[in-house]
Amino acid sequence: MGLPNGETPVVAAIGVPIVDMVGYLEEFPKRGGHSPGLALDVAPGGPVINLVAGVSRLGHPSILLGKMGKDPLGKFMYDALVGDGVMVPGEMLSNSPTGVVLVLYDHGGAGEMRSFSFREGSADSTLGPADIGPQMLKGVKALFIDGILALDEQLTQAGVAAARIAVAQGIRVFCDPNLRIPGDELPGPIRGRMNRLMELSHEVLLNEGEARILTECPADSGHGVEQVGALLRERIPSVERWVIKQGAKGCYVYSHGEGFTHRAFTVEVSDTSGAGDSFNAGWIAGFLEGTDQIQTARFASAVAALTVTGKGAWRSLPDRKQVEAFLEERR
Repeated sequence: MGLPNGETPVVAAIGVPIVDMVGYLEEFPKRGGHSPGLALDVAPGGPVINLVAGVSRLGHPSILLGKMGKDPLGKFMYDALVGDGVMVPGEMLSNSPTGVVLVLYDHGGAGEMRSFSFREGSADSTLGPADIGPQMLKGVKALFIDGILALDEQLTQAGVAAARIAVAQGIRVFCDPNLRIPGDELPGPIRGRMNRLMELSHEVLLNEGEARILTECPADSGHGVEQVGALLRERIPSVERWVIKQGAKGCYVYSHGEGFTHRAFTVEVSDTSGAGDSFNAGWIAGFLEGTDQIQTARFASAVAALTVTGKGAWRSLPDRKQVEAFLEERR
């Protein structure tokens, strides 16, 4: 399997591709009220889309394992991904409609987020283990699993199938839980499915809120991020490395009983959407390039910092030259 330019994908990502409709408001209206919008954007969306596009822009060809429709929205997404150098196998094109998520931000994108999904019977929900074959991972060095798969048993089975093939082929497996739940309590069935995905992963990349939900250590529990990292290791010892993303504070990396913190770069934030996804892309790029943990954290942090300076996750994902210039200025 290869791309039109003859390159073979080195990163595969399995997850839920959707089209994002993102609106920016001055502030959310009160119940029954109205608020004028500042801007509306339509773009490919979802963590798995940001990951495959992100690593491709950083110079590492990728392949998407996630279904989209053959409808106009699906064609829009397909064309955008191919333009980014992402391979979309024909098996990932479905006669079902493309899923849509409406995301609204107040304070021009720097404030609260509210999202609404329209995925009933959508193409992305039809992905199953039978859709994933060993040939799709031929030549791949890293597999990314989108934890949104854990919302559904069939999707989880597809993720497990991909991870097992990857492990058998010596491919490094990364997972981001991407928890999409109301409140701070993870329902038992979702927790069980999420654990199945994480147990097959070498590295788990998650934000601090997710880490605290998984360990049942809320922010007011008195447990610092270092203790949370150790608890994650205790609960799922098969994971070799935990990377806890902390937004403007940076990230905490815990591996083999030791951890370190890397501070985030200071930038003017325009829109925080996609920051974690772009960090993941940078982190996986660092793995592919053989850099050590500290340099990888620095590179991933730079990718995330550049992303939040723009509006819209997919549109703001930086390319290699932008990241290198950003880091050169901060030597």
